[in-house]
Amino acid sequence: MENLIILSGEACTGKTTVGQALAAKLGYVFHSAGNHAREFAHTKYGLDVHALQGLCEGNPAIDLQLDDDFCNTIRQQLGQAAGLVVDFRMGAHFFLGAMSIFLKASPMVVRKRLAGRTGEDFASLTRRNEESRRRLLELYGYDYALESNYRHVIDTDYLVPEHILEVIARFGRHGGCA
Repeated sequence: MENLIILSGEACTGKTTVGQALAAKLGYVFHSAGNHAREFAHTKYGLDVHALQGLCEGNPAIDLQLDDDFCNTIRQQLGQAAGLVVDFRMGAHFFLGAMSIFLKASPMVVRKRLAGRTGEDFASLTRRNEESRRRLLELYGYDYALESNYRHVIDTDYLVPEHILEVIARFGRHGGCA
C-alpha cells in the first residue's frame, strides 16, 4: 500500500493539519476518521461526535459499524485516487501495509493548541482520549497510542506543519512511501 499514509495520535497533535497539507503536497486525497464520525453521528443518530462516543460505550456495534464504514470508504478510494492520507487512530491496525505515522505532543502543547479551539477543555479532552483508548483496546485488542505500533513517530511540540512535512518526506526517501 505504497499510496496510503496513515496519521494517528491523540487530539491536538496535528493529524488533520498535517494530513491536509501532506495530501495537498503529494496530490493525494485526504480523509479524516473524525470528520467521518461527526457526519455518521449527525446523520444516523442526530448527535454530535461527543454524544456518539458516549453511545459507543454501551454499544460496541456502533464502533464496529463506524470503523467498517470508514475502512470501506478508504478501500474504495485507494483504487480511484493517486494516493490517500488518512487521519485515523486505528488506521495502522486496519491497513498494515501503509506507512503509519504516530504524531504526539506534550500536555503543555496540547493545552495551548486546545486554547485555540472552542467547546472543550483540557480535562474533558484528556478524559475523552482515555475513554477512546480503553474502548478501542477492549474492542480490537489494539492500543493505538502505543508508539511501537507505528513505523514512524514524530513529536510535534516544536515543529510547524511545514517541518513535519519535511520529516515525513525523509521517511519516504529512506524506506517509507511518501
